[in-house]
This record gives sequence, structure tokens and C-alpha cells, in this order.
Amino acid sequence: MASKFLLFFSLVSALAVHAGAAESEPAPPAKVFDAQLSSVEGEVVSLAEAMPAEKYNFAPKEGEFKGVRTFAHQVTHIAAVNFMVAAALLGEPNPVDTGTDENGPANLKSKAEIVDFLKRSYAYTHKALKITTAENLIPAMRLAIQRDPRNESYRFRYGMLLTDTSAPEAAVIRLNEAIQEFPQSPKLLFALGVAYFKNKKHDQAAIAFRKAVELDPKFASALAYLGLTYDETGKYAEAIELYKRALAADEKLAAAHYLVANALLRDPNGDLALAEKHLLRAIQIDPTFSPGRLALARVYMRTERLEQAAPQLEAVVAAEPNLTEALYQLSRVYVRLKRKEDADRTLAAFKQLSDKEKDQELTERKDLVRRLANVNF
Repeated sequence: MASKFLLFFSLVSALAVHAGAAESEPAPPAKVFDAQLSSVEGEVVSLAEAMPAEKYNFAPKEGEFKGVRTFAHQVTHIAAVNFMVAAALLGEPNPVDTGTDENGPANLKSKAEIVDFLKRSYAYTHKALKITTAENLIPAMRLAIQRDPRNESYRFRYGMLLTDTSAPEAAVIRLNEAIQEFPQSPKLLFALGVAYFKNKKHDQAAIAFRKAVELDPKFASALAYLGLTYDETGKYAEAIELYKRALAADEKLAAAHYLVANALLRDPNGDLALAEKHLLRAIQIDPTFSPGRLALARVYMRTERLEQAAPQLEAVVAAEPNLTEALYQLSRVYVRLKRKEDADRTLAAFKQLSDKEKDQELTERKDLVRRLANVNF
């Protein structure tokens, strides 16, 4: 049963890895994690209901199990922590007494009372998750670290969360503190590099990524990010070599395929056919990867393959209706294909975008950086 609590806690804290994804994912993180919580809830509640009432006070007493919680206290512990974490997400006082050792209220005695307490805890947690954003997740992550300060994954996710909520300087401070605790952690060094990179401190970012790669030579995302630090300064050959090393470590990293292609396309002597090959592979791996489709459409337009460019741009617009670059390029393709009605409709959609929507539009770099940082540890 303790594993169910840990699974719940990982569901909440894992949002930090996906922070910022609500702008580009088909479903907001709150919706995704609420659904995942429902799955966990079904298993835990079913188990609590299935256990006979006379067994609720059972606890193994021999050997390494001596002193563990009874089944009843396992259930009430899960519920108490659910309430505690959800209250932190909501920014309000905990509505229940967590009790001694977080075992819940002492007056819960019968199976019916305990199961009801458990169900109420999940209802309250669903309420919290439905409004969860990267910003209001921060208190829950602090609580997670307070409860388990030696948890490396919590420190990593907290750093990524701070970076993605436009607080990279705070992330640098917290991640450096974490690295003092875990000096041989590639993923904490990676998160530190991401924070520096977002703060446009590319030299410091490169140092952090190199250290991460020294500790884990097959850390694909760290290799790709290190390549980005060269890419930013126009060192395309060095960047491409690092992207290739990233792909050697993880051939299914769609963003790395895109990055190779993008560097080739910006290099005056770049291989256009090779760039196209990498872009096709990127969208084969991840059909939702809009930057890959947009770049592939540009390749087709440069080589006068307008009939092939149109469906790529149409797919991008379907996924990202407010992506002005895609709308603009698609209207151009329609004009050249003499599809006047489609061109007029698309151009009108482009012009109707409000200034706010244009300010919030997804850029290719923003999406691919998010994907590279979206590492599951």
C-alpha cells in the first residue's frame, strides 16, 4: 500500500517535468494527471473495499516488518497525505487532521469510516488537480522535498519546475544546493544546464551539460542541449556532431533529428537531402512534433514541392491553430497552388489572430527545448 502513496506523490511531482506543456500538448497537464490519479484511485479504493473488516487491523509483526502500519493505517495514511498535498496545491489550510505519523484522525475506527475518508481524500485531490498549474505546483514540490530532502528526483523536478515558471535564477540556486548533496548526479547537472540555457547564459549551460555527459556519456538530452549551446553561436559543425552523438544514444529522440536538420538547413553548405531525411524521421517518431512538420514544409517549398508542403502545414495548423508562421506559409502555398478559397480562408485566420495570441504563439525553439527537457527519470 505504501507504494500507492509513492505513486500518487510521483504523479503530482512529475508535473514539474511537463511544466509549460499546456501550450502545446493536446490535453492540459491538469487533465492528464487527473486521469492518471483516477487510475490509481480505482486500484486503492477497490483494495480497501475488498479487504474484510476483520483484517483491517492486520500488520505483519516478524522480522523486517516489525513496527509497520496496520492495513487500516496504511489506508488512512494515503488519505491523510492526499489531503495534505492537495491542500498545498490549492493554497488553503488542510481540511483534516493528519494525525500521529500522518495516519489520519484517531477517531476513524470502522472499515466504513476509513473507506469514506479515503474516498473523500481522492475527491479533494481531484479538485486540486483540476486547477493545477506549474505555478501552484511549487508549494507541493516544496512539501515533497521537506518530507524527503534526500530524494534526488524531487530536487530535479523542482529545479525544472522553477525554470519553466520563468524563474531560472531561482532554479540555479536550488539546483546548486541539490548538487552539493548529489555531486555525481547527471540529471541535476542537466537541470542546471537547462536553467542557465533559459537564462541565456550559454557558457555556464555548456559547462553543466559537459559535466552531465562526463558522468553519463549516453545522456541523449544533455548531448542535444550541449549541441544547442554551439548552435546558438553559429558553430553548426560542432552542434551537428553533438546531435549525432545524441542520436547514437537515443535514435528515437525526435527533437535531435530536427536539430540536425535545422543546423544543416542553416549551413550554406548543408546537405538538403540529409536534412529532409532527418525531418521525416522526426515526425515518424512523433507525429505531433509541429516544428518538424513546419521545417519539412519549408524544405518542400524550397524545392518547389508545394503539393507535399501543403499537408505538412495543414497538420501543423490543425494542431496549433494560432501558430502564425504556419498559417502564413500555408496561405502562400495555397496561393501558388491556385487554391484561392483556401488561401483566402487561411489568410483571414492569420489576420484575425489577436495581438495577445500572436504574443503567445509557439516558436519552434520553445517547443523543441520543452521536448528535450521533458525527461522521465
